[in-house]
This record gives sequence, structure tokens and C-alpha cells, in this order.
Amino acid sequence: MIVSHAEPLVAVKAHVVSWQARLSAHRAPLVTVGGVLLLAQAVLLFQQRTFVDLFYDSGNYLAVAHHMVAGAGIFNHLRTPLYPGFLALFLTLDLPHPIATAVLVQMLLYGAGVCEAYVLAWRLTGQRWGAAAIATLLAGNLYMLQWERTINSEGITLWLLITLFLVLERALHAPERRRWVWLLGGLLVAVVLTRPFFVYLPLLVLGGMLVQAWRSGRFAAQWRQLALVSVLIAGVLGGY
Repeated sequence: MIVSHAEPLVAVKAHVVSWQARLSAHRAPLVTVGGVLLLAQAVLLFQQRTFVDLFYDSGNYLAVAHHMVAGAGIFNHLRTPLYPGFLALFLTLDLPHPIATAVLVQMLLYGAGVCEAYVLAWRLTGQRWGAAAIATLLAGNLYMLQWERTINSEGITLWLLITLFLVLERALHAPERRRWVWLLGGLLVAVVLTRPFFVYLPLLVLGGMLVQAWRSGRFAAQWRQLALVSVLIAGVLGGY
């Protein structure tokens, strides 16, 4: 069988055209949400007059990040490692303004979280403008927007949680669910290692998925993977 070299390009082009057609229906709601987000960013910048804001626990995060850069490892009694590791990444890149760059990335992640909130709300409701209204509440929330400019883990945690629940929706409803379950497990670990407040979230999420699988008649097909993911999460978090 002879396969033309042009066939992969045709497939990619068809995939791109399909995505463009799907996104065109969401253009107006997303532009509205984006406009609110940009306006809120401008208002916040005018209010604060500073690009980087320090909170009472910012010093701890920065201290742990510097310890990581110095080779002291990821284990520290002050903070769990993921957010200090995020800061340490920018410190090791030898940038002119590493912390400001980290804040810029936090702003981009907040914007990504707003878009993900729109997608999640649309998948759950099927209403484009209803999803836009929900995402707009997040985009225009000046209190929450302050987190993205602050050296603390709240902004990153918010993005991780929105991403986690978006992946959870896929793990429950997508035709190919198994890969989404693995990604869900990784996100659960990331959330806990960012904010240990959510240490019981894996139990709630995976336990809820087991109950849902039992009620929908898919328990026999799913319990092994969910059990394995649970063991891996417990191993990583327990080992830490």
C-alpha cells in the first residue's frame, strides 16, 4: 500500500479547519470574556500601581525557592514544593527580572483558567452565553485577580483546580476516558503539593468517580485503573 506524503498534511489541515469551525460559534462570547478580563487588568494595575505584590507569606516562598536553586532539595518544612519550584525555575534562568516574569506567567495562567472555566461551563450547560457569564464573573473579579500579581500560591492553585475539574469532566464523559484519568491523577498530586489544604481532594474525587462508575454500570471496567491511580497518588504524597 502506497501512502502519499501529502496525506498527513491533508489530515492536519482538515483538523485545523474543524477546530476553526467549532471555535467560530464561540467567538463572540470569548471576545466578551476577554474584554472584561483586559478591562479588569487595567483597573487593577491603576489601583495597585505595582506589577508585583508581596504578601505576608511571600518571604517563605521566596526563601524556599532560593534554597532549591542552591541545591538544598525540594523537602522543606515551610512550604510544599510545587509553587517554590515554580519560582525557582525563573530564578535559575538568570533573567533580568525573574520574579516579575513569574508574575507575568501567573497572569497568563489566570487568563487560561478563565478560558477553561468557559469551556467547562459550556460543556456542563451547553449554553454559550451562560458559560460566558460564569467566566466573566471570574474574569472581572478584582479580588481574585490580585492573586496573580502576588507571590503566593493562590493564583496557581486556582488555575490547577479549574484545569482539574475540566479534566474530571472529560474523565467522566469523553469516549477515551482512560488517558484523562491518568492526567486527573497528576493534577490531584499537583494541587496537593501546591496547597496541602486540599489533601483530601483526591479521596473525594476518586471516591466520587467510583460511585459514579458503580451507578452507571461501568464499575468492573474502571475500578482497576482508579485503584491504581489512587495507589500512585498515595505513594507520591506519602513518600513526600
